[in-house]
Amino acid sequence: MPPRSSVLPLVTTVLLLAGCHKTPPKAASVQPVLTVTAEPATAHAMTHRLELTGSVAAWQLLPVSPQTAGLRVVSVLVDEGSHVKRGQVMAKLDDATLQAELAQARARVEDAKANLASALDAYTRYAELEKQGGVSASEMTTRRIAVDTARASLAESEAALQQSQVAVSQTQVTAPDNGLVIKRNVQLGDVAAIANPMFTLARDNRLEVDAPIAESDLANVHAGQAAHVSSDAMPGLSAVGRVREVTPALDATNRQATAKIDLPASSGFKIGMFVRATLNTGTSSAIAVPLDSVITTQGGSQVFVLSGNVVHARPVTTGEQQDTWIAITSGLQPGDDVVTSGAGFLKDGDTVTVVAATPAADASATASGTATGSGQ
Repeated sequence: MPPRSSVLPLVTTVLLLAGCHKTPPKAASVQPVLTVTAEPATAHAMTHRLELTGSVAAWQLLPVSPQTAGLRVVSVLVDEGSHVKRGQVMAKLDDATLQAELAQARARVEDAKANLASALDAYTRYAELEKQGGVSASEMTTRRIAVDTARASLAESEAALQQSQVAVSQTQVTAPDNGLVIKRNVQLGDVAAIANPMFTLARDNRLEVDAPIAESDLANVHAGQAAHVSSDAMPGLSAVGRVREVTPALDATNRQATAKIDLPASSGFKIGMFVRATLNTGTSSAIAVPLDSVITTQGGSQVFVLSGNVVHARPVTTGEQQDTWIAITSGLQPGDDVVTSGAGFLKDGDTVTVVAATPAADASATASGTATGSGQ
């Protein structure tokens, strides 16, 4: 065992070394400060809109039926999707028998004309003889009767010819007006029946939107009003139509009227498509904020309002949207400083640094930087 005097220096040395390796105190954690833009809530002129849904329909449907029955279809000249003009032949019926009857009718007319010419010639000759006293009055009466009979026969023959011509013309089924063929119900070999339309036309290719209107919205819709029509199924398809009329009576079962909205020519819409029609119904002043200011969750909508450099979540009720603005119907007062960018990364009570708004082109970069710096 070493002497006591030699142990004391060793202990002193160990204690000194242990003091040199003492753990330094932890640095205080620094809470990241978020960067946002803000602006006061102000009143804006907001346009009120009414959205209707409905279907595209033809302005007027024209059934195209044959004018004669019992004849076989020998030619179909148009199909669904064809554009036709008034008087255009759409289908032909077998006219062989009628053509033969037409030829006979023409021949009878020619015979009747020849008989009349002969009767007139005889009457003229006998009239000259009557002046010379060589023909009796009764003979002249007979000649006049012959002329009248020949004239009547010609008139009858010409009427029969005209009737035959009409019958032949009716073997051609023609378009009653300009339009688009939307339905074809005829095939080669069918037997024509007047009661069965062969085609259905959308007259003048004019289309409309038939959109139901609730009784409570009737005061906001009137003839001549512009309507922006769009399709959810085809996002790029849209057109500006115009309300032609609102039906004067409401449906007794659903208490709705119908707005008929004319679509412009060549709008690209098809009959039967489901569409939306948005109508501007007026303007009013309302507190509004940029859309990016509003955070929507299952619990509702909120914005962040500045109090110094601290933000507080404020529940709000939103109204109509117009372009990049949305109306706030409750929860804000004019002049409240509302966070306009970076709101999606905030929580109630966060400390922030407010900077000037960046150009639109830099907005995505600002949002990205804010997300990284938030530490959320």
